[in-house]
Amino acid sequence: PAPAPAPAAVPAAGAGVSTAGGGDVQRRLATHDYKATDEDELGFAKGDVIDILPFPDPELESDGWAYGRVGDREGVFPLNFTGPYTQ
Repeated sequence: PAPAPAPAAVPAAGAGVSTAGGGDVQRRLATHDYKATDEDELGFAKGDVIDILPFPDPELESDGWAYGRVGDREGVFPLNFTGPYTQ
């Protein structure tokens, strides 16, 4: 059998982010509740699906954090409270 293709490289800012459904929208699944502790953070409940968005300000970017939206709320959130989203 032919060898499996090598996985695509993922940019550091998008590490651990899923594009389930084949669309351009990247999503993560909340694996734990997260209570926002700062006004720029995004709080969510276990089971929420988070749409990943580009950071509005490059200075907000930090390892282990992403910028996303749940409903009409947006903010930064810790990736370790989320997992890959699969439909």
